[in-house]
Amino acid sequence: MEDVYLSDGDPYTDTYFMELIKARLQSKYCEIWAGDVNTLSKLELYKTIKPSIGVEHYVKAFYLTTQQRRYIAMCRGGILLFEIEKGRWSNKPRKQRICKQCDNGEVEDIYHFILHCTCNRNLRATYLPPNESLH
Repeated sequence: MEDVYLSDGDPYTDTYFMELIKARLQSKYCEIWAGDVNTLSKLELYKTIKPSIGVEHYVKAFYLTTQQRRYIAMCRGGILLFEIEKGRWSNKPRKQRICKQCDNGEVEDIYHFILHCTCNRNLRATYLPPNESLH
């Protein structure tokens, strides 16, 4: 950080100084955020859909209920009770965190839940556009 000195007659105003501090704090926060996101395996999904800091459009979306926005945030943050999370708490190997809702034999994570779990076949047919690349 460069030093900034304020004294009588200095052209730097309080507003300039506060903007400078704000910019430096934001820069440092972004640096820490990026480091945390890239080092935590728990945030695997999050880092693929959230490449930068900022408010996502769904947060302000008028067509989503508060509960829908909450579930989206929980999915992104990896805090839903999928086997991938439960296994993390008990140090269960990742390959053994299998979905108990279907017989696919796949690790139960958000990708499996949305795209592969046979229990959600009807929901996918209703809410996801037909696209072979999703299946």
